Amino acid sequence: TPFDLVLCSQRLPDGDGLDTLKRMIQQKPGAVSILMTAVHDEGLKLEASRAGVRGYLEKPFNLQQLEEAMGI
Repeated sequence: TPFDLVLCSQRLPDGDGLDTLKRMIQQKPGAVSILMTAVHDEGLKLEASRAGVRGYLEKPFNLQQLEEAMGI
């Protein structure tokens, strides 16, 4: 199934959200990828950015923050 946007939580029941986004970025480099987390972690934010993740949102976030992360 084609996709243009991936929103993924860092904590997943069966793994790591950043690893999931890295795989998604390999499959479709042009897709917008956004990592969501409930924990402030500058190291994770930097790692996500280096991996090509476009947005990093700390929960809770509002619609404006989501739109900014999406680039709209």
